[in-house]
Amino acid sequence: MPRFAYNKSQLNERLQKQLKDAELKFVTAGSHSFYALENGGVLDLVQTAIDVDAQVGKLNAHDIFYGPKTIRGEAISSKTGINICQEIKSIFESFNLSFGDTSFVTDQGSNMVAAFNITEEARIPCMAHRCNTTLETAWNRVDAKNSTFAVFNLTLS
Repeated sequence: MPRFAYNKSQLNERLQKQLKDAELKFVTAGSHSFYALENGGVLDLVQTAIDVDAQVGKLNAHDIFYGPKTIRGEAISSKTGINICQEIKSIFESFNLSFGDTSFVTDQGSNMVAAFNITEEARIPCMAHRCNTTLETAWNRVDAKNSTFAVFNLTLS
């Protein structure tokens, strides 16, 4: 007996077109890769929404999804040094790698520095991040000291 009542081939043409349009909108409006549609995270999200809908009845997706601000907060709170360290360890273990023989290039974020202090892995500062920080700091200082430069920047933004 099949686990689910329907699959896409059993849907009428109107519903198939509706699903295709929604997937296309997800990809194009969100600047996602077409492969994002195969990603388990997206499919898990859709399946969770279907399961919730099946339990409580027809819902409006806008009323049940939390949105970018809340979800961003969830992601940021999980980006602590300890959590990053644990994630790195699980990735190493999944590839059967050991600590101590890999170097990482990261930004100077306090969470990344803390994560690599815990693991004692070699962490190399990213030159692109350093250059960006240096140039941004210099630009802002010139902007603050030179009113003509500041006005020029305002016209560009």
